[in-house]
Amino acid sequence: MRIPGGIVSRYLRMRPSKNSLKMNYKNSPRRYYKRVNELKSEESRIDLSSFLKPNDVVHCKTEGSVIAEFFKGKSVFITGGTGFLGKLIIEKLTRSCKDIDKIYILIREKKNKDFIRRTEELLNGMVFSEVKKVQPDFQRKIIPLRGDISLPNLGLNEADQETIKNEVHVIFHVAATVKLDEKLCRSVKINIEATIDLVNLAKTCKNLMSLVYVSTAYSNSIREVIEEKIYEPTVTDFQILKMTQSQRDISDEEEKRILGEWKNSYVMTKNIAEHVIKTHGSDLPVCIFRPAIVTNTFKEPLKGYVDNYYGTIGVLANNYAGVLRTANVDGEVLIENVPADFVVNGIIVAAYKNHILGRGDIRIYNYVSSEENPIKTRDLHDLAAFYGHQTPTIKSLWYPCNTINSNFYVHAIFTIFLHFVPAFFFDLYLTLMGKKPWMMSFYKKIYRFNKSIAWFASNEWKFSTNNVQQLWNELPYVDKRIFPFSMSKENFNWNEYLSQVNLGIRLYLLQDELHTMTNAIRKHKNQYYLHIGVKYGVASAMFLSSAIFFGRIWGL
Repeated sequence: MRIPGGIVSRYLRMRPSKNSLKMNYKNSPRRYYKRVNELKSEESRIDLSSFLKPNDVVHCKTEGSVIAEFFKGKSVFITGGTGFLGKLIIEKLTRSCKDIDKIYILIREKKNKDFIRRTEELLNGMVFSEVKKVQPDFQRKIIPLRGDISLPNLGLNEADQETIKNEVHVIFHVAATVKLDEKLCRSVKINIEATIDLVNLAKTCKNLMSLVYVSTAYSNSIREVIEEKIYEPTVTDFQILKMTQSQRDISDEEEKRILGEWKNSYVMTKNIAEHVIKTHGSDLPVCIFRPAIVTNTFKEPLKGYVDNYYGTIGVLANNYAGVLRTANVDGEVLIENVPADFVVNGIIVAAYKNHILGRGDIRIYNYVSSEENPIKTRDLHDLAAFYGHQTPTIKSLWYPCNTINSNFYVHAIFTIFLHFVPAFFFDLYLTLMGKKPWMMSFYKKIYRFNKSIAWFASNEWKFSTNNVQQLWNELPYVDKRIFPFSMSKENFNWNEYLSQVNLGIRLYLLQDELHTMTNAIRKHKNQYYLHIGVKYGVASAMFLSSAIFFGRIWGL
């Protein structure tokens, strides 16, 4: 066994050029949260019983809601319904818009499971636990349609296409591949071709009142200032389709040439897909919603709910579990995190607004946190770690001690000695014990994850959010209570939110129930002492080795 030299060499080649990062720090941003050293003892305590108790917004009355009235008797079609945002949209509509008629969801067959079974598993998930309390039969409104967005016409048969054409009033196009290192051909097929097919299907809908395309705040990340408008792409959908369809496989070098200044296929294809909405769907009642990095829920339906390891969640979860030791991010930049439930509420309200605006006015919504409630990456990391130490997980691999390193070379050294070297010896131990080694391959995934987020975690962008502010300000008071999405300090508190993020990761990702907390705290303390012992033991060994080495050189 050995540490693969290819990984080390590739890692050292990963260093970005001086001109590849644009450092655009905001000067002294206003701050509405308290840092770790500013918290009083009573403010830092976490109440587990409060975490498990549903927020008041979950079961608030909906009488007088214009949003609920808009969806009354309507039928909705959702792509990406099994994804994080998709399932939250389904849950919110069935819980807060009780008189909605039907929700059609596109489901593909996967891993020997047909679309019916996947639908049953989806609706039996924990995320629907609260809606079941008030609408035990909510599942009858959910109608699965067999399909696949990577296939022509979304993989829908003619009968299901006719159903959508005749019955659907509102469409949410949420489906996408969000892998930052996805191959270009697959990204084009899912993010661009599927959007073209979706728009063409929407044009045939007889009763269409609203179409919401869910994009990303980073769809124009090659610019420093991002306004709420559609920018011209560097490559049109026609050109990119011609490039990718003419070749079954595109080499890495050719892919880099096509991407140009774009950092990955995800942001490039989302940018082109927005232009598809403009060129192919300009006559539709459509809008584009651009959320930033989507993280755990804040209030509903469950506090801290999450079901994936993407973006910031991956960093926090791996740190919480004692896996991640170093992250190549700049702690002084503002991080654009937004809670999933606020994103979903914003999307639903935007769908209602489309109905009012009508056709021909494509409204863009940049949904970010920095314009109203900014937080620096280091502060978010420190606060999450602080609260995480109070509520550790029994499944932690080591004492959580992640380090933020903006310097690439320092980060590379940390990666080699804190990730790959321990993984090598752990796998060596497993091999000697006759067991299958796994840690080195695991840290290869961590390495690729770190690489994929490094550029986004080391830069800032200036976003215009006028349309988002207008959307919120024009919302009636009743609906502000039912569909909260404002990131202002009056509606969102970073300290409260971050105190429950790790608990959500613990409960919903790691499947670690809260009744193990006492044993987890005991294990956490033991891991701390072991961590300190190893750290100082290694430091002492290095000091003695250096002393002996230089002593021999100098003849001491």
